[in-house]
Amino acid sequence: MKRLIETKRYVGTKDLDNTNLKVEVVKYEQEWQSNHYHIDRIIEVKPLEHKIYHSPTGFNWGYGGSGPADLARSILFDYLGCEPIPKIYQKFKMDFIAKFEKNWVIEGKTIADWLLINKWKENIV
Repeated sequence: MKRLIETKRYVGTKDLDNTNLKVEVVKYEQEWQSNHYHIDRIIEVKPLEHKIYHSPTGFNWGYGGSGPADLARSILFDYLGCEPIPKIYQKFKMDFIAKFEKNWVIEGKTIADWLLINKWKENIV
């Protein structure tokens, strides 16, 4: 039995001197077959929209400041399709964004699992 699942991943990169930061949303389909997933087709790659709130100068990661707060907020906003409450994105920032190194990837499934583990499914906004 085959089943296609549309999902996202978020990818962050910094250049060698940490000045050029890029965060992209990769939307893709996974084909489920024989109890495993594999990437079937990339649908779209686009820059993550910066939902400015804490940091007018842009995203950052690897610590717990305003750039990482906006990155956490923007990832969750994109993933959920609505604005997350500060309690959620600040915890997401500390659990993930503050720990990211120079280049990173976070899968949509990881975000979904984190939301369920933290019991925020009903309290998104």
